[in-house]
Amino acid sequence: MYVIGNLRERDGDMDAQVFQLQATHSGTEVLHRSMVIEPTGVIAASSQYMSNGLVTAVIDLDKDRPRRYVRNFKPHTPAGYLPEYQPTEFPEECNDMKETVLRQRRPELYQVLAPEKPKK
Repeated sequence: MYVIGNLRERDGDMDAQVFQLQATHSGTEVLHRSMVIEPTGVIAASSQYMSNGLVTAVIDLDKDRPRRYVRNFKPHTPAGYLPEYQPTEFPEECNDMKETVLRQRRPELYQVLAPEKPKK
């Protein structure tokens, strides 16, 4: 099975829980492709080998993705076998992908990719 893209980059997306957008030119190197990668490491869209084109993907921010952990620790009372070796606090679980992405938007930097065609 051939996997498009560098696994190290996809692992980084999974660790940081971010979307990755790669843009490159077409060429003879197989790994040089434009692509959109989800925080789960899944490739949402990819360009074709040796062809020019525009890569687009519809991203659903409400999709139930794996939870992430933030550095807001909550106390935990160890129980069961060897409680002295168990953690006394756990990080908080979040599933706030939509809020995180919308908070980091910078619409003042966006621009139109191509001019609109006149309607006939």
